[in-house]
Amino acid sequence: MNPVIIAVLVMLVVAAIVFAAIGAAARNRERLSALANWAAANGFQFSEGDPYNLDGRFNNIADIGRGHARYAYEVLSRSDPVPIWMFRYQYRTWETRTVTDSNGNTRTETYEETHYRSYLIVELQAAFPKLFIRPENFFDKMAGFVGFDDINFESEEFSRRFYCKSDNREFAYAVIHPQMMEWMLSLGASHLRFEGQLGDGLFISDITKMPERPEAKQAALAMAAGFINRIPPFVWQDDGKRDAVKLPEPNAPVAPGSLGAAGDSQRDLSRVKQV
Repeated sequence: MNPVIIAVLVMLVVAAIVFAAIGAAARNRERLSALANWAAANGFQFSEGDPYNLDGRFNNIADIGRGHARYAYEVLSRSDPVPIWMFRYQYRTWETRTVTDSNGNTRTETYEETHYRSYLIVELQAAFPKLFIRPENFFDKMAGFVGFDDINFESEEFSRRFYCKSDNREFAYAVIHPQMMEWMLSLGASHLRFEGQLGDGLFISDITKMPERPEAKQAALAMAAGFINRIPPFVWQDDGKRDAVKLPEPNAPVAPGSLGAAGDSQRDLSRVKQV
């Protein structure tokens, strides 16, 4: 091929890469600005970094504290009525893999892998027993066949669709009452995946599969508030050893389709649907 043509093609490829990078940076700035605007409108503070040392504050919660090169970023925080946090989290681990070459020889190599998470954490300051709930999957069903079953509820549909574990079954039945079950089942119509955990004075939700945009943060907050606000007052008094906490619920519901709007294509709405 003519050297001039090759040079032109190389220049076009380089220009396309540069323009793509500029476009991606502009979209990210737009996304961050939208998050800051949403935070201001909903009583949250927004920081692109982590001035709160969330890695230390929540160390050993979920995947926080794992590996090395750990840090939180894009932090949304609110202190009233209790501390509420939404943030992204990144850490790295050393992994090993076995590689086989074309001659059938194998070798083990070590590589560094980066992990990305996103969490919503509410500091309930309540002495609740541990309770974990999420949509049930195939492996949960298989575990049930060999005796490792989760907690079943009076609603067969709810028991079929949700996996629930607790170190106190009576507490689980008190929290997951008929109205709570009805509400959680209704989330499926909005293609929203509920995952939450109570314990250690916290409510924790892994929202990694939701887009990193204001609409998804609003939906995540609405789910957390919907769950926490439906915990009966007697449960707060008897198990939590405190008065009931009422979280603010967003006034304007988010249309499910808008969760996949322009922005972070790494996580689209299809990964948020019930499983």
